Amino acid sequence: MIETLQPGTPAAIKAAYNQLVTVVGAVSARYLRPPHAAHTKRLTMLQSRLTHSGRPVPGLTTHQAKGGEWDIVGVVLSDTERSSLGVGLSVTQDTHRKIYVATTRARYRTIEVMSAPPPPSKRAAGKTAKSTTAKHIAGLT
Repeated sequence: MIETLQPGTPAAIKAAYNQLVTVVGAVSARYLRPPHAAHTKRLTMLQSRLTHSGRPVPGLTTHQAKGGEWDIVGVVLSDTERSSLGVGLSVTQDTHRKIYVATTRARYRTIEVMSAPPPPSKRAAGKTAKSTTAKHIAGLT
């Protein structure tokens, strides 16, 4: 699969998806639709990681990161989590313990990663965008 995605082309994504269809078809009666952007999105993201010239940045959940350590850690926080950090964390609250784990995985520096707001869509016009909270960290080495 990885070798198929390596060329970094849309045709490679389609070929990789078709390989998956063949493998799934060999072990399951499940029907998979023909390749379409909605069905190949994760393959596109994987291809992007494979063809990126820089060092990859692992994205981990707080649970996966527990016990691990990196030089620099990026943390994505919700407004509520940010507020909790401002007033102090409580060991009795599960969310606070997760924030603690996420923010203490760095040897030298923890930074907050802010995601760009999604582009406005035609359906969402006039609506306020929902904020997405992510309880994960990324080791930035």
